[in-house]
Amino acid sequence: MEGVLPELIFYSLVALCIVIWIILFIWLGNVLYLEPSNIQLKLRRQGIKGPPPAFVMGNIPEMKRIMSMAADAPRSEAHLPLGFSTSTTFPYFAQWTKLYGGTFTFALGNEQLLYVADTKLVKEINLSKTLDLGKPSYLQKDRGPLLGKGLITSNGAVWFHQRKTIAPQLFMDKVKLKMVIQEVLRLYPGVAFVSRQTLKDVKLGDILVPKGVNIWIWIPALHQDPELWGSDAEKFNPERFANGISGACKSPNAYIPFGVGTRMCPGQNLAITEMKILFTIILSHFSLSISPNYLHSPRLNLLLEPEYGVNLIIRKI
Repeated sequence: MEGVLPELIFYSLVALCIVIWIILFIWLGNVLYLEPSNIQLKLRRQGIKGPPPAFVMGNIPEMKRIMSMAADAPRSEAHLPLGFSTSTTFPYFAQWTKLYGGTFTFALGNEQLLYVADTKLVKEINLSKTLDLGKPSYLQKDRGPLLGKGLITSNGAVWFHQRKTIAPQLFMDKVKLKMVIQEVLRLYPGVAFVSRQTLKDVKLGDILVPKGVNIWIWIPALHQDPELWGSDAEKFNPERFANGISGACKSPNAYIPFGVGTRMCPGQNLAITEMKILFTIILSHFSLSISPNYLHSPRLNLLLEPEYGVNLIIRKI
């Protein structure tokens, strides 16, 4: 018996390790392959195509390759201030839009995303009041220490309570946006994407979006679509807002620097007021012009920002 007990314990531990490895293998297979494949299949059956993802990495390798090719391409005068081409900041979206249209699917690792540029779908997503369409879970996972558990990352009843509490504190009556500020926010929205995640299966237009899909609305693409804004969509022209947003764009819901609908940024009026005050103070004392050494290269970190900073020539008035 003395020799049997250690042997029994040994084989029991071996069996336990095998069971753990099998469970881990099944879990990884489900997370890395079965769930993503199932979501892709549901979307493709509805006619939504996209670039084929690589195992585990998704479309990240292809995105890096396209980004590298765009970085090596010579810059033309069209990309100098105050023009801004979305194809230089997110070249993979520009390329995929040409191949697959305004609505397509792609993957970041095992996260499945639905890219949406159709203005009817954009309107429905932004104006949707269902709590089944919320903020992506990766925001809390990746940037929890920075963003906390406030309006930007919360969902469901928690988000509803916070929105109801905070929004009235930031209301301002009769706030009117100046044309220059509107045009700056059109060309250079601080946030590049409106993102949502389906917490349950959600019907959007003719598309049944499976649970767990991240939906991205690329704001710069909407803000610079010639079909919505005219042939000068990539040029800085504040006069387009002379008759308001509805007069500047064929679809007002395509102008979303602060979002729109129930999840519109509650700090919009505060941000606009701060900009007005800042511009008034600076421009009443100084004249500003862009330095010849300025290199125009917008890039996305947490916000859309100039890669090499902004070199200005400042003269006191």
